Amino acid sequence: MRKDSPDVISLISKSFPLIFSLTSYMVVIAFNRQTASANRFAAEIISPEIPHCDDPTLHCYAICIPRKFFEERYRLYVPDIPVFNRKKFEICSDILKYMNMFAFEASKNMQNSDITLNANAELITHWIIRSILGESMDMRSISNDYSVAKAQHYMEHHFGEPITIKRLSELGFVSPSGLTHKFKAELGVSPIEYLIEIRNLKAVSFFSK
Repeated sequence: MRKDSPDVISLISKSFPLIFSLTSYMVVIAFNRQTASANRFAAEIISPEIPHCDDPTLHCYAICIPRKFFEERYRLYVPDIPVFNRKKFEICSDILKYMNMFAFEASKNMQNSDITLNANAELITHWIIRSILGESMDMRSISNDYSVAKAQHYMEHHFGEPITIKRLSELGFVSPSGLTHKFKAELGVSPIEYLIEIRNLKAVSFFSK
């Protein structure tokens, strides 16, 4: 099933057919390929004019971004645009929310949908570019649960300070055991394990600069 926003981007869900495009970059975000973190998806980008074949076993979104639209935004970050021949990268799983929102909006003939689709296309494209450049590798999925999201936000901004589970639970008005249960159920780790992951990623980012 294909969802389109005129002159901006297109989404193709599930497996995708053979595509050879002179006008668009293709970004494939795979849901059934393992990554180092459960909160990231494996992805790859293919430049226009690079032929590629479909993988019938791949469960994915394929995003077609017009050449001019993509390159204008890519040059806001770096001046030179390489040829991407299935360049692999990882992207935060939160992007799925915005792609689903884009697909839903495109499927409805709602008033002013062109405005919201264009805004969403901008966000998705910049998110992809930042991920290609490694600028969003420390992003993790933000919970829809208030207490979990509050704790995540606090840890992101205070990771260098002493943080206790008691303090985190107070921020979200839940008990320490309740917050731990919510983290493990949604993210697969405890709040303290999540904090350790943040600190490790911040350290890697610091020493790689």
